Amino acid sequence: MAQNPELAARGPATVPALISVGALVALFHLYGTLAGIGPLRDLPIVPTYAYRQLHLGLVLFIAFLAAAARGRTPAAKLIGYSLAIACALTFTVTVINGDEFLSQITHPQPLALLIGVATIALVLEAARRTTGWAMPIISLAFILYALFGRSLPEPWAHRGYDLNRLVGHLFISSEGIFGTPVAVSATLIVLFTVYGAVLDRSGAAEAFVRLSGRAFGSSRHSAVGTVVLSSFLLGGPSGSAVATTVMIGNVGHPLLARRGYSASQSGGLLAAAGLGAVISPPVLGSAAFLLAEVLAISYVEVLRMVLIPTVLYYVSLYLVAEFNAPSMNEGDITAPLPRLGALETASHLVAAGSIMVFLAVGFSPETAAVFSIATAILLWISRPRNGARPPDILRALHDGVMSVVPVAAICACAGLIVGVITLTGLGLKLSGIVIHLAGNDLLLASLLAALAVWTVGLAVPITGSYIICAIVVAPALVALGVTPIAAHMFIFYLAVLSEVSPPTALAPFAAAAITGASPLQTTLQAWRFTAPMFVLPFAFILEPAGRSLLLAGEASFWATVSSVLIYFLGNTALVLSLCPRAFAPFHGIERFGLLVAGLLLMFPATLAFRIDLTSTSIEVLGFLLTSAMLVLNYANRTRSKVITEQNL
Repeated sequence: MAQNPELAARGPATVPALISVGALVALFHLYGTLAGIGPLRDLPIVPTYAYRQLHLGLVLFIAFLAAAARGRTPAAKLIGYSLAIACALTFTVTVINGDEFLSQITHPQPLALLIGVATIALVLEAARRTTGWAMPIISLAFILYALFGRSLPEPWAHRGYDLNRLVGHLFISSEGIFGTPVAVSATLIVLFTVYGAVLDRSGAAEAFVRLSGRAFGSSRHSAVGTVVLSSFLLGGPSGSAVATTVMIGNVGHPLLARRGYSASQSGGLLAAAGLGAVISPPVLGSAAFLLAEVLAISYVEVLRMVLIPTVLYYVSLYLVAEFNAPSMNEGDITAPLPRLGALETASHLVAAGSIMVFLAVGFSPETAAVFSIATAILLWISRPRNGARPPDILRALHDGVMSVVPVAAICACAGLIVGVITLTGLGLKLSGIVIHLAGNDLLLASLLAALAVWTVGLAVPITGSYIICAIVVAPALVALGVTPIAAHMFIFYLAVLSEVSPPTALAPFAAAAITGASPLQTTLQAWRFTAPMFVLPFAFILEPAGRSLLLAGEASFWATVSSVLIYFLGNTALVLSLCPRAFAPFHGIERFGLLVAGLLLMFPATLAFRIDLTSTSIEVLGFLLTSAMLVLNYANRTRSKVITEQNL
């Protein structure tokens, strides 16, 4: 396993202390989840609101502590430690005076006002240090809007709020910093990141890559198949695009290089494969937990909704990668990866799959995550080779907490944004503006919504992008007749694309660091591999059958199967239109025909409404056009073969 770059950057004297603090923070969250349940019912329970405060305080504390440890100069270290101390004092006062502060929401007293301003400042600084300037600047813009909105022209103007009223709402009420985003971070995200870190440290990445390599053997499809399959196996329990990209990259890049992929192509495929982690059961990304909370549905229901889109994504990725693969000689076959022991492989698979078992038998996601962590650690300890030692377990717990630091900071900033929107009514204003610009046309509204989500995603990671757009964009789509589930899934899937959109193209940048390619070229290649995913979300909101892809409609079983198969065929046609060849190199007319056929099959109802045909007629036309283009391409292959034989 490659060493964690964050740990490598710190001095050896500070690493053990930092790891210990991180492990203690992880253990606090495990305790907070299990206290009061089953055999532990007699243990003291941490009150809900205090638990959120402690979660954010501890995570920000370790963020500043890590920043101090990484400081290159005495001044940087002093600032980091000072912020850590300020964070500890601020949140200690917050937890101790929690009940008293709650009675001061509309008129905070001087102490509450001071602590509130300090908390907001610490949140913004932590977000700046862990995620860059985008979220703090956006959060500050919303705060300024709340303070000075009275001076703005219509339709943006509002009554305006003074500092006391704003701090009370953002710091004390449940609609601000300690609202839903931080609640989800404290109860779900941190547990699943710890779970992923334990799997990572235990060697699951290497095991899954080797298992995938053995599954594909030494065929010419081995390299692509190994990367795609291993990303699915590892991405499901990881939930992180960057982590999955890095974990499969060190083994996958040499395989792709031998297959003939350039460095940028290899990096793009690795990034696209890693991106699948954010949409793959059982963990998905952090935004998926927020989606379940916002829609007030169970997390298991979210897992069910993403099942078919996940399969479509990986199939599309494999097809795009394989049909774009460089030509190769028959002797240039990728060698299979070395075999792992059967028991070790089985232990990794059980550790990764345990979360699904616990969810299936009825445990809550939080409890299932804790039990899965325990299962993974016990299996890790019991391995005859490379078994876990106490330092390994502590390091894994620490890694999990460090992974949640930027997410928690984003969630806290999102709480500031949500608080301003609910206080000022900005969400309704923005929704009305979108509807007005679209002229009540759902297709145009969907394009405007996609542009808004993509624009936010250029600067904000997935979690922040989803939260902002779920508040601003989703109400406009729902007002035009889209179901809340479809609207939020539309936003979620487009927000995921922020991982391959500069300047926050984290997964391609991580892949470029492994392959040595240009980050920009790697990002462009990642766009190419993920292109079908840009189209998929539109089916959720534009097509009546689109909900079948989410398994959220009321259609019969066979109607759902029919819709899925038709969309799959359309998606395949769209994928082929992006590739240079199928049976033979594509001519321009064949590529264009496949593109049109794919759109006909994927959006029959939308197109039928505009060209006065039935949906069935559109689907038949799309099927015939797809067949014609593939037959034409096959005929070109046969003709080329005949000409070659005649020349010989």
